[in-house]
Amino acid sequence: EPLFRSYILNELEARFGGGASAEASGLIGTVDTLGQSWSELLETMSDKSGAMFFAKTTLQGLIDIAQGLNNMIDPAPMAEFNQLFEKRLALQAKLDGMGDYDDMPSINPFGDSQNDWFNTQRELASVTERMQALQEEYKAQATAERD
Repeated sequence: EPLFRSYILNELEARFGGGASAEASGLIGTVDTLGQSWSELLETMSDKSGAMFFAKTTLQGLIDIAQGLNNMIDPAPMAEFNQLFEKRLALQAKLDGMGDYDDMPSINPFGDSQNDWFNTQRELASVTERMQALQEEYKAQATAERD
């Protein structure tokens, strides 16, 4: 356990007994404990010169970290990227299974043809392009959040 969390849980146990400490170890309890600890810190620092600036700067840093984590695990872009990744692997495997383009017939009613190879290649390029666009969007968003 991180030192600060251990300290907070020990303080809760000392003040309120083991039940409060157990409840605080859950996510909601941990968030509540953080809020309470932050309030106590602000009270302690309120009469210190420059301390409020430090507190505000620290809190903004925590907000930025939380927003960054949220953006990293946002399911919508990640779900699309993962679907595209799976599709890209399948298309690449299909192309590999088709063999060499020059050895294929231009039209083949019973199997793959040069036309099929070309269309699969185009689809693979389109999927790859969208994956790259998602990566660039993510990079731009991460850069904007840092600035």
